[in-house]
Amino acid sequence: LMMGNIFAKYKKDTDTALQYYNQALVANPEDFITLTNIGTQLAQVGRLAEAEKFLNKALSQKSDYPNTYMSLALVYNIRNDYLPCFMSCVACLELTDTRSTLYSSALSLQQQNAKKIVETTTIDALVSNYQQQLVQQGKKEIKIEADDTLKTAAKIEFAEYYNRPYHLV
Repeated sequence: LMMGNIFAKYKKDTDTALQYYNQALVANPEDFITLTNIGTQLAQVGRLAEAEKFLNKALSQKSDYPNTYMSLALVYNIRNDYLPCFMSCVACLELTDTRSTLYSSALSLQQQNAKKIVETTTIDALVSNYQQQLVQQGKKEIKIEADDTLKTAAKIEFAEYYNRPYHLV
């Protein structure tokens, strides 16, 4: 692992770094740090699909390692996939000391992607994407209806409270 890091960082030799990282995986196939480093190196040379595979495997081994989320954010950023990049940055920030360089980098990337999301996505698309995500997680339909009689901007009626199979916003 250390030799891979030396070749990656100081020699800028991705191929040799990957050889060392692969040997580290032979010794410990579940090593989330090695998996993250491989994913990071693959991303840096444009092998994004492979990078994402290694990074997701690293997360399956240790879901609270912030460097993995940052590397995933970089993959998504290269793809111009702004919302997943933003969310990966959020995960990284939640797990990182606010005084660290990693925190500063994740915050900067998150802010860049927030601007891109606002510039490239309509409000309807954002609401629709978030609605779909909530439906998948909560396993209940969500209906959105306009109501000019409300004295507030919005109201949520939860399915369980109103004894119906859907939530109403």
